[in-house]
Parts: sequence; C-alpha cells; structure tokens
Amino acid sequence: MSLNTQFRKAVSSPLYHLSVEDLKPIALAFWHECYTPELSDLDLEQLRKAGYLIDRFRGYNCIPKAQKRELAILVKEVEQSLPEVMEVVDNVDNLEPLAQKWNLNEDISHVMSPLLEYQTRHYVHAHA
Repeated sequence: MSLNTQFRKAVSSPLYHLSVEDLKPIALAFWHECYTPELSDLDLEQLRKAGYLIDRFRGYNCIPKAQKRELAILVKEVEQSLPEVMEVVDNVDNLEPLAQKWNLNEDISHVMSPLLEYQTRHYVHAHA
C-alpha cells in the first residue's frame, strides 16, 4: 500500500480508531523520508484531519529544516482552504489543543507515546 493511500485511509477514518500500526508508516515517512502527502480530492473533514496530522508530525527535530519549511507551507495552504478551521469547537475533555485548532473533536494522542521512539536520532530507519 502506498504512503498516500495509507495517509488517505488515516484521514478518512475516525482518528480515535487509528492504531500505532496505522500511523507508524506515516510518522516514519514524515520523520525520516521527507514525506509530503498528496492532498487533492480530500473533503473538508479529511482536509482538517490531514492538516492536523501534518501539523502534529512536523514539529519534531528529526525532520530536516527544509522539509519543516515545506510542511509549514502545506499546513498554511490547508488552513487557507478551510475558512472555518479557526472556529472554536466545543471543548472536548483532554483534546489536544492542536486538534481543537483544526476544528476536530478527536486527536491521536492515544497512539503518540509508542510512536515517539521512532523520531529520535537513536532510531535507525531503514527503507523497506
């Protein structure tokens, strides 16, 4: 399955249903392969989730500066294509502020702890 297919599957699913296995290839691609997802043909809900995931994964130091800039530009473009993205959603208990920013009522905090070991310099990523 291609990375873009995996990314589309992730943003088409309820975020709270996503597992470490669902997100690991996407996280590794952002963190170690300079991955930039293809966002054409996504609906508004999928775009909000895509923006949130890119925003969430791009903040780690293992991503080269040039790639961080590229992802920052992509996040800006997504934000600008979603005029309602900055509306305040009803507060959901324990929701990440970043998910609130993207007008979502769910986040991926339940899978982030196991994923974090893959973003360190100590993790050696080998392409399959």
